[in-house]
Amino acid sequence: MKQIGGFTLIELMITLAVAVIVLALGIPAFNAMLANNRASAQANSLVTALAFARSEAAKRGLRVALCPRDAPGQADFSCGGRNDWVNGWMVFTDASGKARRGYRPPQEDRLRLWPAPPGGHTVTASASSLGFSGSGELDKGAGVLFRIRFSKCTGAQNRDLRVHPAGRVEVTRISCP
Repeated sequence: MKQIGGFTLIELMITLAVAVIVLALGIPAFNAMLANNRASAQANSLVTALAFARSEAAKRGLRVALCPRDAPGQADFSCGGRNDWVNGWMVFTDASGKARRGYRPPQEDRLRLWPAPPGGHTVTASASSLGFSGSGELDKGAGVLFRIRFSKCTGAQNRDLRVHPAGRVEVTRISCP
């Protein structure tokens, strides 16, 4: 008769104890990585919108604006008219220049809409809208600063996005309070 080998109860308990220790050490690092990826995705979404608006302005040879959405569920592309960008943002042509007053005139072409990002953060800006001229330059002389802040922040997950007058976007990691 052939004897079948296996694990003893003590060997199984030691293996489980080692697995629990490895998981206990790895899960916090994994959560931090997920939070950092979420912060990067938020910043990249806004950078993409800014690059899209700038390239459309240069391609069309006219002013293209970016503004915050009024509410997350609205599909009518109405601007919020305030500096809170947490409901998402949109890009549209702005030949009339009226987006400077915080709304999208109905006659302007709607180009693209970015939905409200997942919760747990705020997105604010130093302007209620911004536009790029036909040459791709920002029409606000001093530039615009966006702040993305996470409520459950650890490390350097917050982001600042500075749009320079020439239209270049600079992303900076900001340490959590």
